[in-house]
Amino acid sequence: MTTNKNKIIYQILAFLIPFCVYLITLAPTVTFIDSGELAAVASKLGVAHPTGYPLFTILGRIFTFIPVNEEVYRLNLMCAVISSAAILMFFNLMVFLIKNKNLTDIDNNETRNISDDIVYNISLAAALVLAFSKTFWETANAIEVYSLHSFFLVTNIYLILKACSYNPKDESSMIKKERYWLLYAFVLGLSFTNHLSTIFLSVGSIYLYFAVNGFNKNSFKRILILVIPFLLGFSVYIYFSYAQITMSLAGDIRTTSITSGGILPGNSSASGCLVRLKMPVSNFHILQATILLNFFTFLYS
Repeated sequence: MTTNKNKIIYQILAFLIPFCVYLITLAPTVTFIDSGELAAVASKLGVAHPTGYPLFTILGRIFTFIPVNEEVYRLNLMCAVISSAAILMFFNLMVFLIKNKNLTDIDNNETRNISDDIVYNISLAAALVLAFSKTFWETANAIEVYSLHSFFLVTNIYLILKACSYNPKDESSMIKKERYWLLYAFVLGLSFTNHLSTIFLSVGSIYLYFAVNGFNKNSFKRILILVIPFLLGFSVYIYFSYAQITMSLAGDIRTTSITSGGILPGNSSASGCLVRLKMPVSNFHILQATILLNFFTFLYS
């Protein structure tokens, strides 16, 4: 019990320390490259440049309702929160890797385990090194899809390693036996709705999967089952179809400019971007959130 409490404290620190610093250094308005476009798209529920980033857009829209400062600032805050969550997941990943690595005493040539406190300290230090590295810090300070992409990369690696090392012998339910694989497939599907460069994880993931489970009939059966949660996560792309239908029915096509003063309707060309679609908040997004929540609840019930 004490070990679990200590771990929770370290997890809180892994999130709060970078988040507090990110909050201090947070960009007050738009920055370079795609920041203005992504902010306008999230604010008006539009469609960004290919591949569209539907999950990022929906999450951004949710954060625009936070009653803090201007909309652009709220979206920058979203990236700070997501980046801090990525650091938390990286801490969990480091703890998992170190605890599953048998360390050998050079003098006695004996394998021994190191204490949990040492593991947590090493993991927290590693997580903070990542949190305050130049590139990662920059993506945490302003709206960009890379903050969410970093979160998914770390989470996918953590989940597939947990799935490969999980021993389900004591579990009677198939869902509980395969829960880490199911969760990994679902999160993998979600990550593709944010950034398609997730595909670069595929070679290593496929090799690891068959190396652990073997190249046999049962392995392929599991893959067929995992297609279901993967498609459930990937279904966020339905947002595009819904956006197109809504636009066609409403006939509401506008351009939106974003400047340092905020997001402005109209055809202004001031340092802004074009948002192709504008549509109201709808039950579709509530449905998506409900599906995600139910899936996680189902796995851990």
